[in-house]
Amino acid sequence: MKKKIFNRDQMEQICLGLEHGLDISKYTQLNHKGHPIFDSFQMNEIREGLEHGLDVTQYTQLDLKGHPIYDWWQMEEIHKGLKKGLDVSIYAKQNNFNRPIFDWLQMEQIRIGIEQDLDISQYNKLDPQGHPIFVGSQMSEIRYGLKQGLDVSKYTQLDSQGHPIFDSFQMGEIRKGLKQGLDISQYTQLDPNGHPIYDFCQMEQIREGIKQGLDLSKPTQLVSKSSLSDFDKTPTDLKDSKVINEYNKSHSQPNQNKTLESKNINRCI
Repeated sequence: MKKKIFNRDQMEQICLGLEHGLDISKYTQLNHKGHPIFDSFQMNEIREGLEHGLDVTQYTQLDLKGHPIYDWWQMEEIHKGLKKGLDVSIYAKQNNFNRPIFDWLQMEQIRIGIEQDLDISQYNKLDPQGHPIFVGSQMSEIRYGLKQGLDVSKYTQLDSQGHPIFDSFQMGEIRKGLKQGLDISQYTQLDPNGHPIYDFCQMEQIREGIKQGLDLSKPTQLVSKSSLSDFDKTPTDLKDSKVINEYNKSHSQPNQNKTLESKNINRCI
């Protein structure tokens, strides 16, 4: 029996395209081995883009090896931006190796920031090597702070090596403190090496104490970093389950500030 070229999900996208009179050749190309270049999810983004009359070539480019430059999540963000008439080139940039500079979550935060007419230059900066300074979850906290009219410079400082001093969870606690009009200096101190003295869970305890008017000068039992081993907290307004997958992949990255945290909200104990 002859093996089928397209799987069931890909065939569904082709059928839908044919039913709508679309040029399905835009997403049915085969590579040199005779395999589909685009998976079913990518096909879906291309098909929907064609249905909306969009310039799908802005997210269907192939690299030198014939592989799609953008994954389907990134395609989705470019598709959404095109649909709303945004300048997607701001976040669909590629490096010298024809790889996207921003991952899908970073793209999402830049896209939403553009839609909300925010100063995205506060969080889409690149380092000297051309890599984003802030990960997607940090971008989220910065964007949300900008939307709330807060002084985001209170939690976007960089260390001597150009890396964010605060992770996204710490940023969230600082942002909440600013929103509540609290004295955030009580939990944003840095040690002699320029690292935050308190982890985000301790920050939360101090922030809650300030909010309740407690005397923080008295001995307190702050949550230790070790208590976080079985718990994750998340930036405020990301609720997409795709973040969980990004978080799992990011666990293999050595730089803590480059970690993309999960959106599966739990609580500090």
